[in-house]
Amino acid sequence: MRVPINPACPRLVQHGARFLDSNPDIAKRVHETQAAIERRADIAELILVESGGALIVVEGHTRATAFVLDDRPFPAFVERRRE
Repeated sequence: MRVPINPACPRLVQHGARFLDSNPDIAKRVHETQAAIERRADIAELILVESGGALIVVEGHTRATAFVLDDRPFPAFVERRRE
């Protein structure tokens, strides 16, 4: 089952994590990333941009989902957008 994207609704990492099983390929990658985090493997920082008070994932969607599923803090590089 594919989850339709509503452009009027924010695209939250938590929302994607809730529907992870709808895409077995992505689910597999996220679960492998969870295992790597659990092993304390060297995991690259997420790259986020702050815009209008929201944090937008630029790089690291799979890692972000794995961290959300495990309810863990995560390392991130945050760039503030100049408006």
